[in-house]
Parts: sequence; C-alpha cells; structure tokens
Amino acid sequence: MKFTYSHLLTFALITPAFFSLFYGVIGVKIPVEFTMYLFLLVGAFLLRVNSGDYKIQLINSWFNLYYLLFLCIIVVFFIYPIHFQTAEDKLFRLLYLIVFKIFALSLLNYKYLYNNKANLYRNLAYSSSLILCLFFVFYQLGFTASYNDSTRKVLVGFLNPIWFSRFVADFCFIIIFYMLIKKKFNFVFLVSIFFGLLLLFSSGSRGPFVALLVTVYFFIYIRYYDYRKKIILVSLVLGVTVLPFAVVLLMNFNMYSVIARQEYIFKSMGFIMNNAWGYGFSSFGMLVRGVDVIAYPHNIFFEILVEIGVVGFFVFLLLLKRAKGYFTSDNIFSFLFIMSLINAQFSGDLIGNSYIFIYLFLSIKLFSIPKKYRSIDE
Repeated sequence: MKFTYSHLLTFALITPAFFSLFYGVIGVKIPVEFTMYLFLLVGAFLLRVNSGDYKIQLINSWFNLYYLLFLCIIVVFFIYPIHFQTAEDKLFRLLYLIVFKIFALSLLNYKYLYNNKANLYRNLAYSSSLILCLFFVFYQLGFTASYNDSTRKVLVGFLNPIWFSRFVADFCFIIIFYMLIKKKFNFVFLVSIFFGLLLLFSSGSRGPFVALLVTVYFFIYIRYYDYRKKIILVSLVLGVTVLPFAVVLLMNFNMYSVIARQEYIFKSMGFIMNNAWGYGFSSFGMLVRGVDVIAYPHNIFFEILVEIGVVGFFVFLLLLKRAKGYFTSDNIFSFLFIMSLINAQFSGDLIGNSYIFIYLFLSIKLFSIPKKYRSIDE
C-alpha cells in the first residue's frame, strides 16, 4: 500500500491519543506531541522528495494576518503590564502545541489532500474506530487510574478525564460524519460509537458529550436541508426526554464543578468591568488566588478578555470568523472546529483548547485550494 499525505495527516491527528495510551501502558514518559512531530516532519519531507514537489502554498492571507496579530498581542501581554512567571510555561506550551503544530501541518500537500479527501475521511474513520475499540478494551482490562483520588477513572497515559473524553468525542464524530456522507452504516462503526459513548459516560465529563450531541445535530441539520422541519421536531422531543436523562443520570453529575466554574465566570466579569484592556498573559491565577499560579475561568472567551483585553478578544473573533467562508457540509474539520469551540466554553485554558486553532487551520487550508488545482470532478 502506497503511503500518502492522507495517511500522514490521519497519523498526525490520531497519534496523540494512541501514543498517550501506548506510553501509559508500557510505563514510559515520552512527549506524545514530539512523537507526532517527528513522524510528521520526516513523512512530509520524504513525500515531497519522492514527488519532487517542494512548493508550500500559504494559507488564506487574512488568516495569516489575524493569526500573526493574535500571537503578537500575546507576546506584548507576556511582558505588559506585569510579567508573570507562569506566563513563561504558558507561552512555551502555546509555541509547542499550537504554533509549531500549525507549521508542521503546513508542510503537507493540501492540493493532494483536497482531491483525495474521500480517502482522507475513510482513513480517519477507520483509524478512529480502531482507537475507540482499543480504548474500550484497555479500559475494561483495568488500565485505568483514579483522577484526583475520586471515583472517576481515566485511561493510563491521559492527564485527566476531560482530555480523554475530548479525544473520544472527536473520534465518535469522525465516524458518524463518514457514515452519513457515505451512507454506510458499518456494523464495526456502530459498535465503535457504542464503545465511545460508554467511555464518555464512564469518564463523567459532560462537556465533550454535550459538544458531540450539538455538533452531530448541527451537521445533520446542515447536511439534510430538505428535512429540517422533521429534524427540529425530533430534536425537540429528544431534547426534552433523552438529553436530561443522559446528562444528569449517566454522566456522574458533579454540582461542585459547575458552581466553581460559575464563580470564576462571575469573577471574570468583574475583572473585565474594572479593566477591559487586560491584566497580562497568565494573570488569572494571581487575580483569583493572589499567587502566581496557573488558573483559568474554564471559558476561552473570558480568559482572553481578562488576560489580553478587548483588543486581543476582537482579533481572536476575527480569526474565528475566517472559518465562515470555508464552511461546507463536507468539510469535516469545520465541524471538529465547532466541537472544539463548544468544549472551550466549559473547560480548559487557551493552550488546553489548542485544537480550536488546529481544526480551524485545517478547515481553511483544505478548502482554500484554488479551483485550477482541484480535480475535474469538482
């Protein structure tokens, strides 16, 4: 089987989850992203050498402008008005998990990927199915660890149930997306989704589960335009009956975490009212705890407003707005971007929600190929 850019991009998106489990099972501490970068850079180099194509096409110029401007604002607030020690770690993780990853992904040939996106989607779906089955098997075999001495468990190799659940939700959506666009309801795919839902329920993380439901509904609503009235009716019935039951009874509802997040949101509002221009990159810990520790409001919008102010927030919105021009019902990365953005309203900080930027980049990059480079079928 010939190794292609479709395999390489699939590998880049799947390996963080796979190697988190693999390294956790064998008990070694190797940076997961480093493994992915190594294969991605070497693979892209070999494929370009083999094809003789060394031209790297830049992404949409407006995206480049807003992306660079957003990074410049972060650098400014890294030293102004106060330099926080925790900002050094946060800036390093931003460069490592967002900036360098986008650079590495930009080395792929997106003209090839666009014209072979059917193969890309198939590879992503089958790989996601395999990973979900592996997750479920190892979870049942007991390769788990308690999270913060609670009853919640997470697979070995993963930092916490939330990040694990996000991977599971992404893989579930990839499979659902592929089944619906290809109209192939493969038994293995259905079993994999069932395993994924069981893992989501077992993790007790509500955000990824809700994000998955909302994104699947939105995809179906966009994809099946002629049946929108029926879709709305069915969704209302399910929303009243099934969703509350699933969230409250099956998701190990933890009211304390909800109250804590609400308190952070209210405090963030007060900080913004007092100073809308920003308190400095990684300043939230000092503001809420009085010491220079990493803390965040579990909402990416409030985090940006508090730390880098209304100017940084406005540029961030301009950056997100670029996704609109490339949103189509067959752009899987647009929907993964939406799901990541929903997740970012409930948990994680700017760096923990790095996949917002990754999926935004891929959704624009893949569908910004000039028509003259597209296959004749387009």
